[in-house]
Amino acid sequence: NPIGGEAESAWIAAFVQNTPGCYVGYMTVFENAPSHIDVSKAVEIGISARVEAFGQNAYVFNPNAGTLTKWEVDKSTLELRTVGIVSLASSGFSERAAILIVSDTEAYIEQLNEGLVVKWNPSTMEIIEVVNVTPNPLASIHPETQPDARTGYILNDGKIAFPIWYDQRACCDFVSPGGAMTAVYDPNSKSIEYVQDNRLIAGKSDFKTDAEGNMYHTPVVYNWFIEGYYNEDSYPLHTVLKFKEDGTYDPNFEIKFDDILPIKITREVTYISGENLVLVYYDTTLPTPSRDDKYSFFSEPSKQVSINLNSLEVTPFNGFNEYNSVNQAKTIDGQIYLWAFDQEPDGTDNTIILREESFGNYTEVTKVTNGWFTNFEKLW
Repeated sequence: NPIGGEAESAWIAAFVQNTPGCYVGYMTVFENAPSHIDVSKAVEIGISARVEAFGQNAYVFNPNAGTLTKWEVDKSTLELRTVGIVSLASSGFSERAAILIVSDTEAYIEQLNEGLVVKWNPSTMEIIEVVNVTPNPLASIHPETQPDARTGYILNDGKIAFPIWYDQRACCDFVSPGGAMTAVYDPNSKSIEYVQDNRLIAGKSDFKTDAEGNMYHTPVVYNWFIEGYYNEDSYPLHTVLKFKEDGTYDPNFEIKFDDILPIKITREVTYISGENLVLVYYDTTLPTPSRDDKYSFFSEPSKQVSINLNSLEVTPFNGFNEYNSVNQAKTIDGQIYLWAFDQEPDGTDNTIILREESFGNYTEVTKVTNGWFTNFEKLW
């Protein structure tokens, strides 16, 4: 906490920690990042809560309570306090959902499996309207399918994009849900379109963004079960697509990892820095264990490379060798931040916030023990 006067900056971190007997969701604020997050200085917000910052406020959606809460931070003490709350329970909100704040007076939260989009005012904390839209069509194939609960993306003409997740960790029989899918909501017409591209299988895929804000739909580790136990030649599993500002997939952009690498399983597309995409994968020499031993995949050594998005040149990469897994978080003040996961010799799990100093060079900002971060933002 600052000693006298006002804090020059304030950072907000949301995280979940494994406490004795249960997981608990927290939110905390600091001016200078501690080496470890101090849970005693955090406020409890619920395990499934989603936190989004806009301006100098934080907004928390708690699906268990069905509430949106506005928080402010005292500039001298960095104390968190609530300044507004609105209930979404009567609208049918009970699942995790992404908060997308467009301006001081315009924000959205969706529950597309139920066919709902709510427009609300972040300043007054009032619901403006509840719009019924076509529900997520993949939800009928798998009930756990849902839009990405972390964030949405603002496109041209005020349209909003939500990548759709499809959980592919089937145990026995697999039915392909079709191509990669993104929901595009138009606030002007109050209509939604589910845009699908069959060059990448629908999955718990992820959007990664480059420095110019271009969005790339990338495969992640949740494809591994299909890749290991089904005829992967039948499914496009190792492809990166570009999603355009007009709400469509770019038909002229496609990176097929199979064409440039001896790839068996895409572990993760970690992040994009400049023209460089960092890929962690298992190559074709990896033997497939029995289904009963399927999780042994993750104890096998993986390979890391960077791929130039334009030339497709492949370069060995070792920037994340000391971590079990790394994923892109967001860009703040022009610097890229990432989540990194590791495990200490005694079995303690850590999640670390990394800051990219230059490509391949990273600084540990702070970490949470026995838990994971769900968001990290700068308020001022």
